Amino acid sequence: MTKIMLAQPFVEAKGSLGIIKPPTGIQYLGAVLKSLGYNVLLVHDSVDNIVAATEDYNPDYVGLSCMSNSFPEAETVAERINAPTILGGWHASGSVDSYVGGVETETLDEILDTFDFVVRGEGEVALPKLLEALKARQTPVDISGIGFKENGKIKLNPKQAERLDLNQIPTPLWTGLNAGVYLDLRTGKLDLSVHFNRGCRYRCSFCETAGAYEGRVRRPDAKKAVDYIESILRIYQPDAVTFTDEDLFSNIRWVREVVSEIKGRNIPETYKVSFDTFATINDLRKLDQDQALLEQMAESGFFSFTIGVESLNPETIHEYNKEFMVVGLMNTEEKRTYRILSPQDKQRMLVDVYQREIQKGVNLAYKHGILCCGDYIVGNPRESSDKVKEGFERFKQIDDLVIAYVPIYTPFPGTGLWKIDYDSGKIIRKPDGRIDWSRFDASQGALELDYDIQQLRGDMEVDFYTSARFQRDMSVMLKDKPGMLPFFEGRFKFMAERNPDDSDIKNIQERLRKY
Repeated sequence: MTKIMLAQPFVEAKGSLGIIKPPTGIQYLGAVLKSLGYNVLLVHDSVDNIVAATEDYNPDYVGLSCMSNSFPEAETVAERINAPTILGGWHASGSVDSYVGGVETETLDEILDTFDFVVRGEGEVALPKLLEALKARQTPVDISGIGFKENGKIKLNPKQAERLDLNQIPTPLWTGLNAGVYLDLRTGKLDLSVHFNRGCRYRCSFCETAGAYEGRVRRPDAKKAVDYIESILRIYQPDAVTFTDEDLFSNIRWVREVVSEIKGRNIPETYKVSFDTFATINDLRKLDQDQALLEQMAESGFFSFTIGVESLNPETIHEYNKEFMVVGLMNTEEKRTYRILSPQDKQRMLVDVYQREIQKGVNLAYKHGILCCGDYIVGNPRESSDKVKEGFERFKQIDDLVIAYVPIYTPFPGTGLWKIDYDSGKIIRKPDGRIDWSRFDASQGALELDYDIQQLRGDMEVDFYTSARFQRDMSVMLKDKPGMLPFFEGRFKFMAERNPDDSDIKNIQERLRKY
C-alpha cells in the first residue's frame, strides 16, 4: 500500500490572534486519499518533529501545506527529507496565481527550486491524479493545477484543479493529530474549527479566497456538516467550535438548515459547546430582516460573529474593494445622493454610512445575545500613521464591540494588492535577497514603513481595551451577564502577558477580581 504523509508546519499564534487551528486542508485531503486505499498519516507539528515522523513512517510521498508565513518551515522540511515532496495550500495557490496572472515569477520559482511539485487550488482530485501518474512513472503535464520544473524551466497546467462535489468528500481525517493543542490562548478553551463553504461572494483585494476557489460558493448538505460537527464533539469534547468559512452566509437557507440541525439534536445542551463564525455587515443587514434566524442561532449556542470592518478610512475602503459593499448598505435615497456628490463628500458619506451600519449590526447581534469581534487592519502602506490612527479612533468608539482583532496589513501572493506591493520595493527581504516570508503572519509587518507598525498595533489594541467606551460596555455586560467574567479575565490575562508593564491593564485586572 502506498504511504503518504500530509504535513503542515506548526507556527505559534502571535499578536492578538491567540488561537491555534486544526489543519483543515490536509484533513480533507487525507480523508480522500484514505478512501482511495492510500495509507495516510497527518502531522501538524514543528519542523524537527515532522522530519522525525518522516523517518519513522518512511512515506513514499510527502505533501506539505502552508500559509505564506510558514513557507520557510515547509521549505526546511522538504530540504531535510528524502521522499518526493508536493506543496499545496494558500501560499502555493497564490504563488501559482501570481505566475499565471503575469504579476511575478519569483515566488513560484522559489517553490519549485525546493519542492518537486506544486498544487494550485483544491487538491482532492489533483493530488490523487498526481500520485497515480508518479506511480506509473508518467510526467503529470496534463493534470489541471499541477506544476513542476523540467530542465530548470517551469511546467504548469494553468487550469484550476478539478473539484469534487463537497458531499462526496469523506469526513476530515484526524489520524496523527492531537486535538488537545487547538486552544484559544485567550480563554484556555479547546476550540476546534470547521470549514464547509468554499468560495466567497466578495472580492476584497487583500484576500485570495474568491480567486482561489473561483465561481459560486459551494457547500455540502447541512446534515453532512452537522454530522461532522457532532462527531468531533462526541470524540474530542471541545468547549467551542469555530466556523472558519469566509462566507458562511452566502446561502441563508443553508445556514437555517444547519442551525435547525444543531438545535434539533440538542447539541449545545448535550455537549456544552458554543459556536463562533464570520459575518459581514451586509450579512447582519439580512439577519435584521430575518431576526427569527438570529434568535435561533443564539438559542443554538452561537456566541460571537467576527465581522471584517478592515478600515474606516475612505481611500482604504475603496482600495480594499469594499466600497460596493458599503454602497449596498445605503437606502435608495442615499444611493441617489451618493452618485452626485463631489469626491470629497462621497468619501465622508461612505465612512459615515459604514460606521452607522456597523453600529446597527453590532447592536442587532448584541440584542440577541451574540457578541461581535471586529477585524481592523492597520499598517496599509498607502496610509500615514496619522490616517491609521484617525480610522481606528472611529473603530474603537463602536458601542458594544467587546472584542477586536487588529492584524497588520500583509500582502499575499495571488491577492488583488500583491502586484502593487510587490512592485513597490517595500517588501522586507533577507540578506540573501529572498522575501522574508516569516514576516507574513499579520503580526510583524511584511513591508518597510516609515513608522514602527508593531508598536503602533500594540498601542492601538491596548487603547481599544482600556478606552472609556470599552470599560463602560464591559461593566454593563458584566452586570447583565455575570457569566461573562471568565471571558474578560482571560482576555486581560492574555494582554497582560504581552504588555506586562501596562498599568491600565493591571488596574482593570484588579477591578475584575472584585466582581
